[in-house]
Amino acid sequence: MNEQFGSRFFSLPPELRSRIYVELLCPKALSFADLARCSTSSIARDQQRPRMRSPLYPALLSTCRKIHDEAIDFLYELHIFHAHPSLLTAFPHYRAPAKDIIYPDGLSRIKRWQITIRLDIDPRFDLNQCTSAFSGAEYLEIYAWQAASNYAAEAVLRLFEGIRGVRVARVRGSVDVGWRLWLESCMTRPLERDQLLRGLDKSHSLQELW
Repeated sequence: MNEQFGSRFFSLPPELRSRIYVELLCPKALSFADLARCSTSSIARDQQRPRMRSPLYPALLSTCRKIHDEAIDFLYELHIFHAHPSLLTAFPHYRAPAKDIIYPDGLSRIKRWQITIRLDIDPRFDLNQCTSAFSGAEYLEIYAWQAASNYAAEAVLRLFEGIRGVRVARVRGSVDVGWRLWLESCMTRPLERDQLLRGLDKSHSLQELW
């Protein structure tokens, strides 16, 4: 990777360079305020629709080291990435599931997550893994679905109740309103209160689905 510190591009004001990075790497990424305001739809799933997509140019990061250092956060911190249904944050993707992100520096920068889970099959992760993967995220959207009503649905959702410190949490799909609101409130509780809330119980059921 070239240094290119003498390039005329770097004579531009930092604010203008940042605007260029946004247009090339995250032109439709939402601000935190927009994420917090949107409470009725699945933002991550909506952004996967063809009409919502815009071309991205991640190859920009390999232009030179200075551009890489200035622009990498725009690519990884502002987009919502899709967690793996079994491996969680270990192999996320942005658009195509076949194109997993395995670049360690990129993985560590992702702050906005979406995960799609099935409630009618046994999950391949446990509560501790889920808590470790998503606690402290800026945004977490859980989209739950099932082919048919299943008694194990509550057990699957309970794997997410240990998550703490999420700034904006959204639960969508085949989950009744009571469970959705309770789980969102769990995930947005401060990290330092985790030990105090481990024994917290709840009375919501998952009988009202769809």
